[in-house]
Amino acid sequence: TPSFTLTAAPPSLTVTPGQSGTIIFTLTPTGGYTGTVALTCGTLPAHSSCVFAPATANLSTGVATITLTFSTDVATAALQWLPRVHTNNPLQGLPVIPAMLFWLPETVLGRDKKATKSEKKRMPKFLTSRFVMMGAMLALSLGALAISGCGRGPGPSNLSSGASSNVTPAGTQKVTITAAGANNVTQTLSVSITVQ
Repeated sequence: TPSFTLTAAPPSLTVTPGQSGTIIFTLTPTGGYTGTVALTCGTLPAHSSCVFAPATANLSTGVATITLTFSTDVATAALQWLPRVHTNNPLQGLPVIPAMLFWLPETVLGRDKKATKSEKKRMPKFLTSRFVMMGAMLALSLGALAISGCGRGPGPSNLSSGASSNVTPAGTQKVTITAAGANNVTQTLSVSITVQ
């Protein structure tokens, strides 16, 4: 049956945090195997990575080798707190004030010039309702300013993507290397990786 064998040299690897090491895997065809083979790593220690070069090996011409580079202290994505932006702008939270300033002349002056005699008789009631509305809008704006001011102190408020602590912990771990070839032919091999 066409197949292949997988061996590692060295069968174990010892690295220090922040460094990398290599293992050379040898693939030997048996039974007339002529397909390609790709290697993958199983579960790795935290904050580490493995890269194979080349990514695949062609056994049609005989024995082939693939080099694994094991790296430590690899950064991983994580959520970090960002500091809240503090502002002392006293007008922030009062977006309605400009509108009121433009609305007031139209209410008091423009309306008075265009009003007919019958409308002028109803003008006090009309102006009263307008001023009540402007007062309510001003009160709402002041309330919004107070709320935004209370929540604008220093401290964390937003989340952003960043890099977490990326130190590979010390210890020894068995890592399974899987070699997958054509026609569902696979081989596995465990290598020992020690970080110290």
